[in-house]
Amino acid sequence: MSTDAKVAIWRSTLLPASETFVRSQANALRRWQPTVVGAVRVSSAIANDSDVMAFPDGAPGRRAFHRLRVTGGSSRLRAVLTDIRPDIVHAHFGGD
Repeated sequence: MSTDAKVAIWRSTLLPASETFVRSQANALRRWQPTVVGAVRVSSAIANDSDVMAFPDGAPGRRAFHRLRVTGGSSRLRAVLTDIRPDIVHAHFGGD
């Protein structure tokens, strides 16, 4: 695997302070270029400006995220991932 390989690390809520392990695991990758992607941002000391939010704050973003949770599909999330062009997507928790 080359260092050009990209992984999108998905966590629906980015990133609660209690989940330092998610950030640590992403930062520890040496053979992958990680991009942390989420649906909604929470105020936290471990949040990064480089985190990619798939669903903007506000009513339209909440509705789109709800559709993803209900249907399992989202054109908005698909567009975000198309822009990132990851080789793999790692969903950190099964419920995500």
